[in-house]
Amino acid sequence: MQKFIASALVIAGTVPSANFAQSLPAGFEMSGYIEYSDLNGDGFDESFGRMDADFAHHNLIGNFGVSLGIDALHVDGSTRSELYPAITYSFGDHMISAGMTRSALDNGYLPDRPLLGSTLFDLQLPGIGGSYMKQVLLLSGAGADNTGVRWDGAFGNTKIGVSYNSLSASGSPSIDVFGVAVRHSMSGLSSAGDLDVFAGFERVDTPGSPSDVWTIGVEGQINKFGYGVSFGDTDFFTGNHVRGWVNYDITDRLEVSAEVLSLNDGSGSTVYSLGASYEIWNGFVAEANYIDDDDGSTSTTEISVRYEF
Repeated sequence: MQKFIASALVIAGTVPSANFAQSLPAGFEMSGYIEYSDLNGDGFDESFGRMDADFAHHNLIGNFGVSLGIDALHVDGSTRSELYPAITYSFGDHMISAGMTRSALDNGYLPDRPLLGSTLFDLQLPGIGGSYMKQVLLLSGAGADNTGVRWDGAFGNTKIGVSYNSLSASGSPSIDVFGVAVRHSMSGLSSAGDLDVFAGFERVDTPGSPSDVWTIGVEGQINKFGYGVSFGDTDFFTGNHVRGWVNYDITDRLEVSAEVLSLNDGSGSTVYSLGASYEIWNGFVAEANYIDDDDGSTSTTEISVRYEF
């Protein structure tokens, strides 16, 4: 863990403040977070490090550019990571990426709020918070090679992403992954509020047993009050689900939140979370979350320190 934290601090040291991010060269973009968390619950106490970030320069040579996604997890004494390097070509409000691309469900369209306020839960319950392919590449340990192409476009207030990835590992048949995601901003509804509608579909076409993941929902903001609700289904272990969340900005730096997740996975369980976060300084955030289910058998407390950029 010390190595992960040291690496995170080195990276964070290159982007010490939001003002630095705003002063980057034209065309260069970066977004993401680096996090250290401690999970404590009934019979376990686990610390983990997490990083999910994207760096890009879309006008390096004319309309051609490059991008790099980094997805990493350090837990149980081991580090797992996945890189997403790609060459990009931009034209107008559209961009084509080719290389080791992310799924369209991975970033840009679905809510970036971690499931139940926990980035680890977000990975362990695939198909609810986003892409299942992301979880397969990072957690399976199969060392799969990822080759893909992705198109992102905007038509007024509507953004659309379409992706295709081929995952292959030595001695195993390749897996085709198709993804499509859309997000529409309903501007002008109110001078004090915003409302977005989003949807995503991903098919993991394993030979002989294709599996689908889909989700649809809305999220919005009214003054200091944020909210969202989504409904979805997955052919993996969780079945269909309903998810709802609210958050309130007490001050510019202090936010409180609550979330409910109902799983129709055979057990009919409902999981709740309550959280609070405080921005200490220019993107450095301290956060605490309490997570429990409806029978009180899996109560978990998570304390996190995160750098967002």
